[in-house]
Amino acid sequence: MTLELLPNETLLFHGPFNIVSTTTLQLNNIGHQRIAFKIKVTTPKRYCAEPNRDFIEPHATTSIQIMFQPMPAGQQSDDRNKHKFMVQWTIVPNDYKNDIQDFWKQSSSELKDVNDSKLQCAFINEPTVTIVPVQIKKRILVIGKTGVGKSSLIRHLKAVNENGGRPAVNNGPRGVTFQTTLYENDEFIFADTMGFGETHLGTVPSSEMVDGLIDFLLDNGEGFNLVLFLHDNDRIDAAVVNTYHVLATIIKSQVPQVFIITKDTAQAGTPIPKETLAIWGEEKCCFCDGGRVSYPNIDLMDEQKISGKRLGRLKDDINESNELVKGLIVKHALKQAIPICNKGDLLQDCTKMTLELLPNEMLFFQGPFDVVSTAILQLNNIGHQRIAFSIKTTAPKRYCVKPNRDFIEPYGTTSIQIMFQPMPAGQQSEDRSKHKFMVQWTIVPNDYKNDIQDFWKQSSSELKDVNDSKLQCAFINEPTMLLSLKESVLDVIRRAEATAERNNELIRQINEMTGEITVMTYVLRRQDNGSYSVEENIRVSIEAQMIVSEWQDIIQLINIEDSFNDEINYSCNDYQDMIFLNSDMLLVIKKYESLGDEDRLLKIVNKFAENFCRIERALQKLLLHLCTSDQSRLDEITQRVDRINNEIKDLRDKYKYLSFV
Repeated sequence: MTLELLPNETLLFHGPFNIVSTTTLQLNNIGHQRIAFKIKVTTPKRYCAEPNRDFIEPHATTSIQIMFQPMPAGQQSDDRNKHKFMVQWTIVPNDYKNDIQDFWKQSSSELKDVNDSKLQCAFINEPTVTIVPVQIKKRILVIGKTGVGKSSLIRHLKAVNENGGRPAVNNGPRGVTFQTTLYENDEFIFADTMGFGETHLGTVPSSEMVDGLIDFLLDNGEGFNLVLFLHDNDRIDAAVVNTYHVLATIIKSQVPQVFIITKDTAQAGTPIPKETLAIWGEEKCCFCDGGRVSYPNIDLMDEQKISGKRLGRLKDDINESNELVKGLIVKHALKQAIPICNKGDLLQDCTKMTLELLPNEMLFFQGPFDVVSTAILQLNNIGHQRIAFSIKTTAPKRYCVKPNRDFIEPYGTTSIQIMFQPMPAGQQSEDRSKHKFMVQWTIVPNDYKNDIQDFWKQSSSELKDVNDSKLQCAFINEPTMLLSLKESVLDVIRRAEATAERNNELIRQINEMTGEITVMTYVLRRQDNGSYSVEENIRVSIEAQMIVSEWQDIIQLINIEDSFNDEINYSCNDYQDMIFLNSDMLLVIKKYESLGDEDRLLKIVNKFAENFCRIERALQKLLLHLCTSDQSRLDEITQRVDRINNEIKDLRDKYKYLSFV
């Protein structure tokens, strides 16, 4: 059995039965493969099951709400104790891509090894109550990054908190919501959440927001009917996708989610492009169709300085946006609110892997191997706790790993460069295909303050619950990028385009950095005994764009065969080179879309995809340099100098006649 039912024999319904009676069936996938299920009942007119079919990921849980309907007036009562349910389920093939409806439409020859579990129904009678019509307000969870307009949307829908107050707003990027608060109007109850991420003005850190959201959801066990996810333009960058992955970790129920664009230049109500929504599809996201809304904060403006015509257009935008949001809620919200997450789900998440490795099985090194060959390992912390990692290999003399140990913040990412060294002359060649790597990692206690070196020096009794992931090494004797064999040429092109778009966003951020930047400088002094000391020197103010224009770094891009006579020069040594190459390569890779999926073309587009990734890493490095140039690195430099001094001391102790000149 890989599907566990709770309860597993009898479904209990509690009276009175002149109104809807609801019970919950929990399905736990305790296996390592994705499964599909559907629910049948002997009297389908008397029951409503939500959802009645779906997929369940490995080690995941789904809660089914089963609602027993009251007997329609005038109809003869049936023997409800004979009612039975059957849960059918089977393992989903790894290559299945369609939705759940198509899955169960397959023929019996395609649906192999279908299992079923049966449940009886039992009814506990309680006194009949008089039904008093009550309008139950839909509960809406509003989520998005800082400054996207969550509070403005709720404010314009005239929702207030328990004290009659409306959400605070401003006209800038700085967040003003620092705890999740409930607001309600005549129709809906909105949960206004803290924003994800930080702006350059500073706001609530992501980890604090996630912890606050989890606490709020656990305290509000009655659940929600709908989630509204707000974003401010058509560009779906890596930060937004990462935000969704965070949400997916928290949101475990079948609550629908609607994607809405705010603050975009397009007119309110304009549909979102299919290309934008397709990105969510590629991310296996359950976002429904959405639209654009426009919520200018006219109550923060001086209306006397706004022309009557413009003020009228602004109010029309608000009214049209209100109708669009209400329409989406009515269309997609569940009839009955259900919990978004529960403590059991979150505890189960804590026992799962919180470190994701890309690649997760094999490290590929590309020849020739008479020079250094480099592979990139990406480590993604997909949990909400800080972790520490350490990397080991069976052949430590043949590899250089940077960094080989470090901390990763919640939902953070670290790229590891693993450099395979050429065989020293005269040494016998070994069987390098037997080389292996192991990534060890564990959660860092909240009160740990020391550096990463001291962390891994702790005893085994102090280092608890250390996990490990192993990777094989593979060596390719031609300079080509070998990625997942399941990817098509079009898949790789879409992945490359997404990276190029992230690069354009990084370029935009770098170009917007103007004015003077304070740069820290340091002086390294040699002492008489041969050791060194370091001092922080005076700060120097330099124009940001001067730093950008003078910035140089040799970026080793792959030379790609010129199939269309585009004459691209893959020499990349400065910022302008990165801008031109990111644009030129994007134009060229699109030409491969309709040429098929033969191996030669797949190798070519993979080379383009790798080049875009290398430019992305260089742009991130430049932006980080601009953002942190005024931060003191004295402690970091001093630690490295101290290590050098210790090595010098060891040399002096070992070689008594060593002198320094």
